[in-house]
Amino acid sequence: MQNQDIGHIIVGIDFSKYSKIVVKEAQKLSETMNVPITYCYAYEYFQTLGGTVDEFVLKMKFQIRKVYKLSENPKIIVQMGDPAEQLIEIAKKIEQAPLIIVGHKGYSKLARFFLGSTAEKVATLSPFPVWIHRGRRALLPKRILIPSDLTEQTDRALSQVKSFESSVHPSLELYHVIPNPIPMLDFTVHKEMVKQINDEDNKNFSNFSKTHPDLKMIRSHGNILDKVEKKSKGFDIVALSPRDKNRRNPLLGKVATKLIRSVNKPILICP
Repeated sequence: MQNQDIGHIIVGIDFSKYSKIVVKEAQKLSETMNVPITYCYAYEYFQTLGGTVDEFVLKMKFQIRKVYKLSENPKIIVQMGDPAEQLIEIAKKIEQAPLIIVGHKGYSKLARFFLGSTAEKVATLSPFPVWIHRGRRALLPKRILIPSDLTEQTDRALSQVKSFESSVHPSLELYHVIPNPIPMLDFTVHKEMVKQINDEDNKNFSNFSKTHPDLKMIRSHGNILDKVEKKSKGFDIVALSPRDKNRRNPLLGKVATKLIRSVNKPILICP
């Protein structure tokens, strides 16, 4: 899908302590970007305890407003089903381009938006950008790190983060890590392999730099996960587009998943 300016924020809630931080993040972005919020709660099973489904939904909406200290104005949606799937279905019904916000952890037998597997499922299946929140505070994405393999996935991530330009005015830095080749017993062959890798990368880096002359670009050698994790400490958020738009396969494979799980910064997944 073509990236558009964010026009609506959808936040998943589950009554966990951490979800309150995630809600504050959604509210902070909503206020700064001047876009509405929809609060979403999905329950995986239902027990009426003598009441009807409609009565249960009304009770849950009342509890949501109470726990998260919401006024009567914000829209709240309560639905039954898989939390990740329901959240995406709700986003599809939003006319303005939505940003989905979930947390990386939490607890709830009814709705587990914040357990890693659910957040990852949303990020994997969603055709919309997904903000997976990490950390103990709400923040604005003023410094954005974009891990890159110098392909069109990087262009999609760059296109998406531009949604924050008019309201947050972030500084962007593209970070390209060249993996170390597997050591070989034959030093001559290993040396030639390293040269070929570096020559090819120099060519790709030069071409990408020409198409993005105003973008700060940094290169490094080593383990991608370790390098990005260390580099991210100086930024507010890490933005990446980890899937092939045709096959929906991860760009970085297991590395992208590990980044979502281990980097102690919010991750913006760009479709």
